[in-house]
Amino acid sequence: MVAAAGMAIWRYWAMGNDNYDLAFYTRVVWGLAHADRVNSIVGAHDLGLHFMPVMVLFAPLARILPVPGMLLVAQALALGGVVPLLYLLGRRLSGRPLLGMALAVAWCLHPSVLQIGCREFHPGSLALPALVAALDALHARRDLRGCVLLLVACMAREDVALVAAGAGLALVLEPGRRRLGGCLAAAGAAWFLLYVLVIQPSFLPLTGSIEAHFAGWGHDARQVMGHMAMNPGQAMERMASAGDLAYLPLLLVMLAGLPLLAPRWILPALPAVAINMLSTFPASLDPESHYVTLALPGLFVAAAIGLKRLSSWKPAGSRAFALACAALCLASLRGHAVGGASPLSLSFDRSAYVMDRDEGTLAWYARTLAGMDTLSIMAPASLIAHLAERRHIYSWAFDHPKPDVAILDMTQRQWVQIEPERWDEPMEREIQRLDADPAYGTWRFNPPFRVSWRGAPGGAQRLARVSPGGLPSGARPQAGGWPGYVDLAGLEAALTKEREQWSGRYRSHFVVRTTFYWKVHRPLPRGLLLEVVIRGATKTHTRYHLPTWGVRDTSTWLRGEIIRDEQWSTSPGGWPLEALEVHVRFVDRSGTPYPPGAEPITLAW
Repeated sequence: MVAAAGMAIWRYWAMGNDNYDLAFYTRVVWGLAHADRVNSIVGAHDLGLHFMPVMVLFAPLARILPVPGMLLVAQALALGGVVPLLYLLGRRLSGRPLLGMALAVAWCLHPSVLQIGCREFHPGSLALPALVAALDALHARRDLRGCVLLLVACMAREDVALVAAGAGLALVLEPGRRRLGGCLAAAGAAWFLLYVLVIQPSFLPLTGSIEAHFAGWGHDARQVMGHMAMNPGQAMERMASAGDLAYLPLLLVMLAGLPLLAPRWILPALPAVAINMLSTFPASLDPESHYVTLALPGLFVAAAIGLKRLSSWKPAGSRAFALACAALCLASLRGHAVGGASPLSLSFDRSAYVMDRDEGTLAWYARTLAGMDTLSIMAPASLIAHLAERRHIYSWAFDHPKPDVAILDMTQRQWVQIEPERWDEPMEREIQRLDADPAYGTWRFNPPFRVSWRGAPGGAQRLARVSPGGLPSGARPQAGGWPGYVDLAGLEAALTKEREQWSGRYRSHFVVRTTFYWKVHRPLPRGLLLEVVIRGATKTHTRYHLPTWGVRDTSTWLRGEIIRDEQWSTSPGGWPLEALEVHVRFVDRSGTPYPPGAEPITLAW
């Protein structure tokens, strides 16, 4: 509990939370405290995200405590609160402390537990103690207590109701409890379906997690379920892929296979497992991710019951029991060593807890802008949670109005030049949108971060430089072009050697800086790219550049206008200094030359 809370706060302070989930739920709590239920990050009412009444409990404290820290500590308390419950469950089942200790150790070492606790926040984690206690109560035939605890757990998020439905199915298979189990399964399924089929569709954002998880199947749960009903083969095919088939066995192996000794109690875990197997989102099958959270109570309770059954075997029950407890601890230790979040793990990300230059820059932005709570701000993933306690906070990953302030991570511009289609990545589209607007000037540029501020000087000059009205004295004439389309009227070019600024992977690199002057003869299509091929004595280097870097899209170039287009091509490790050949031509986003069949122009180097 202390470790999870400490690591979570430390990582948050060091700007190491590189996902949006903490920001989402921070904004939900802030909105509840300020009567603003429309979450500006996704541009939709928070009922379109999840049904999570538990978040109301944080609202009164949101006016006096920092919301992100409060949520991270609450989640750490919930994760740590499972430990004594598992210990007591083990002691109740076997009458021996050994089983309880083995379960508690396995929980602490499970790779997903600390990964969830130190990196992000999800309200489903708050349900874990109630779920473990509820399954324990149902197994002990304390039905009223178990049902009340399941009801409490369902207040965390709507998908917790599927765990309750799975628990009901476990009771259906037990003689004498079928009616209770059927009612519990029906109630859990009804709770979940009422939300996803009736309530959520009216509040969904334009784009969201459903499209990410069920690509091509629909925008809301009704469409996804309808598609699966009409195309059951696709669902079966998706779940039959190699990664999906290995998912549940992997989760069982991480608990030494012990849940298989009590297979009926695995049922509460299966709804979460099935949803993850149907999902196309890359992290959904990662046993270290938060997507496995709601499967853990069922798997751990099944492992505990399985160990109890193992101890009753004759004649070697005690020995088998001790060996199984050791196997459980060793399996969890191996899982933690491979994928855990502590310094004992091979996958431990030490950099997430160290504030280096880039993180220090973001921390300064956060401190400077935090008090300006009337501003609308667009921020990258590692910063957005620090600024989410405001009415208008935006993410580049979702559509949003133009912000007052945009904090842009320019690092990705090193990589979008590799393939033409990468220029359509969301962050790049955001940069282009702001660069094309003369209302935005650069307030700060601390590479790799640039802060564009509405009303800051420089926006009009940025656009004016693209259309100089003619060739300057330093530009040399360059014969060439594509008759009737575009001429290359002149250029300035230089080869320089610079230190690597952003990635830190190379000590220096060579940069070919070229300023093109294009003259347009007819309207051009939208979104053309400039293909630059640089050939040296030992290598060929091809990059796809966005003309004017998006300040003026090619569709806005006017007939007869001279367009100034400054580009630079970098080569980590360097080119040879001698005998460079540079060839350029326009291509569309698929890499097809424009105009059709256009041959490259060889620059007068």
